[in-house]
Amino acid sequence: MKIKLHHVNFCSTDVPAMDEFYQTVLDLQPEPSLETARVTASGYAGNVAFVSDGTTQLHLAERDLGVSFRTKHAINPLERGHIAFRTDDLAAFKRRLTEKGILFSDYGAWAMNGWEQVFFHDPEGNVVEVHQDRSSEPVQINTRTNLEEEPMSAEQRLAELGLELPQPPKPIGNYVPFRIGGNLLFLSGVGPRAADGSSMIGKVGAELTVEQGYAAARLCGLNLLANMRAAVGSLDRVDAVLKVLGMVNATPDFGQHPEVINGCTDLFVQVLGESAGRPARSAVGMGSLPRQIAVEIEAVVLLRG
Repeated sequence: MKIKLHHVNFCSTDVPAMDEFYQTVLDLQPEPSLETARVTASGYAGNVAFVSDGTTQLHLAERDLGVSFRTKHAINPLERGHIAFRTDDLAAFKRRLTEKGILFSDYGAWAMNGWEQVFFHDPEGNVVEVHQDRSSEPVQINTRTNLEEEPMSAEQRLAELGLELPQPPKPIGNYVPFRIGGNLLFLSGVGPRAADGSSMIGKVGAELTVEQGYAAARLCGLNLLANMRAAVGSLDRVDAVLKVLGMVNATPDFGQHPEVINGCTDLFVQVLGESAGRPARSAVGMGSLPRQIAVEIEAVVLLRG
C-alpha cells in the first residue's frame, strides 16, 4: 500500500478571491481538468477552484456546514477544510484505521468522479482525507441524499466523530446545572473544562489566540452536550438548540468574539445536525470570567416529546 500527499483543501466564503490570490501572489496554476471530474449531485454543489504548483494541488472550496446533515456522515470535510492523501489500496487503508481504532466517515465516490474517499480526524481534530482514484473503473456513485432514509441520530454522530463527553461539570456556586420547564431545557453557563478536570484560562487577544479561544468554546460545547444528556438521558431527545449566549474573556480591543464562539456552535451542528444544532446566538466580550476561564457559554434547548 502506497500513500502520498495529494492536496490541501481550504474552505472559504469567497472562492474567487482566494483563487485570484493564490494565482497572482503565489503563481499557482489552474487545474481546469478537475472541474469536469466533479460530482455535484451528491450533497455538495458549492463553488470550487483548483490550482497547483505542478506537484501538489490546492482545492479552494465554498464552506458548507450542512454537508454532514445532507450526507448523513458525522465528519464534514467542507467546514474547516482538510488535508488529503492518495493511496493505491483504500480497502487496506480502511483496515488500518479499524485496527488502530480510528473512526472514519466512508463517503465513497462522492465529490470527484471515481475518487473513493474516507475522512477521519487526527489527534488534534484536523480532518484528513485518504482517497483512491478509481476513475478508470466502473464505480457506483454514492449519493446518500435520499431524505426518506433514516437520518443518523445525534448519539450515532457523536460516536462516529469519536467524541466522548466529559462527566457533567459540578456547579461552583448556589445554582443547578439545568432546569426543565415543559419542553424547554435551560442550561447554566459552563466553562472550557477538559476531561482531566483542567480548564483553559486566560484572556483571548492577550495570552490566548482566536484559535485557542475557538478550542475553549468547543470544550464548553462538549460540557453543554454532557449536561443535555444528563438532563434527559440521550442527545436524541434534543429537538433544537434555540439560543446560545457565548461570553469571551477578552481584551478591550478584541473583536473576533463570533469566531471564538463558533467553536461551540460548529460542534452542535456536527453532532445535532444543521437544523437542530444551529441556534440563535449572541457572542459578547467580558472583562473577566469566573476563575479566569477563557470562555463561558449557556444555552436554551427545545426537547422532543
